[in-house]
Amino acid sequence: MLGLRDKTSLPFGGAFVNDDTSPLSWVCKQSSKAPSTTTTSTTTDSTQQGEAWVLHGKASWSATHQDDQPEKVAAELTSAFKKLVASMGQAPNTLLTSSEVDKVLSLVVTPAIHAHLWRYAIATPPLNVGYMWDPERGVGVCGDWCNGSKVEGAFMSGYLLAKAML
Repeated sequence: MLGLRDKTSLPFGGAFVNDDTSPLSWVCKQSSKAPSTTTTSTTTDSTQQGEAWVLHGKASWSATHQDDQPEKVAAELTSAFKKLVASMGQAPNTLLTSSEVDKVLSLVVTPAIHAHLWRYAIATPPLNVGYMWDPERGVGVCGDWCNGSKVEGAFMSGYLLAKAML
């Protein structure tokens, strides 16, 4: 979780990072997600006026760095996020002006950075069966691990199970 002390002009709320040289696989602005009914302890006072970004490391990068200190991981992912933002001000696909890039980069709040290893975040390999349903017992299971290891897979797994049950 990366805290920024002010709102940004980034033209997206989430993005897959398809750069083989980056440790990042996905970045997401916390406020672009649906509101939660619970309060999390990862949002600090320093980000409530600004933005909080979730930075997901690639599975291979995370496996290599799983024993690193959280501060080191946070620093490397923050650096990768800064490089990602800086690249948005470069041709051929300029999404931000250089002053917008500079502003975003100046907003990082170092004390508002938190790293957490979610060791089992991605099922490898996922079952890719959609869901499991035993109509005789009336028991079913679903989840991202049944259908592709992404949030979309979890949603579709639940949808398909519900459809099978009806």
